[in-house]
Amino acid sequence: RDDIPNYTFEEVLRLTELEWRFATKGNPGGYVQSLVTSMQKYPPELYVAGPRRLALVEPNNDKISLTSAPREKFSSNRQRELAKTASKNLVSRLTPENAILTVLSKSFEGQTDQMEKWYGTKYRVRKVSEPTLFKWKHAADPRQLELAYPKPNVFIPTEKGLQVKKKPAPVDKTKKRSFETRMEPIPPPKIIRDDGDEGRWTVHFKQDDRF
Repeated sequence: RDDIPNYTFEEVLRLTELEWRFATKGNPGGYVQSLVTSMQKYPPELYVAGPRRLALVEPNNDKISLTSAPREKFSSNRQRELAKTASKNLVSRLTPENAILTVLSKSFEGQTDQMEKWYGTKYRVRKVSEPTLFKWKHAADPRQLELAYPKPNVFIPTEKGLQVKKKPAPVDKTKKRSFETRMEPIPPPKIIRDDGDEGRWTVHFKQDDRF
């Protein structure tokens, strides 16, 4: 199999950083459950970031980086190669022998022979048949199916690309609007960044007057 391209790791790093830095507020119950799970897998300093941020090692040692600064790229070739090695190690374990296939259906009622401890769910475990394992082990080569890694994604934003050249004027929230001013036509969005016909971005801004 072909190696995963370097640009794929760069893209994953930028995307995970954006998801981490601009994460929306989620369900409190789910968040607590994720923290409890993290406490079983990570040291205290990684309870929050551990499952949500791409783990990178420090450039000069093999310790996990704990920096909170934005990371737009790998700090060194070694740092990227270590991430690639970890990914290869994970992919190498995705074999038919390690596969667990779960099927949920009411049609299995009366065919189970075990019961789950906490919820009393009935189930049955059996091995995958040898003919099926043989087919999985001798699957078609991805290149024969015309499968390939996607090309570089030029639309992934960067820290620099998220900054506008002209910041909007601050709004005085303590000033009450009169009836007359509230009846005035709503102004259209303003262009606060225009890179021109050959540029990438044209950014429009509309001040929220409700929240």
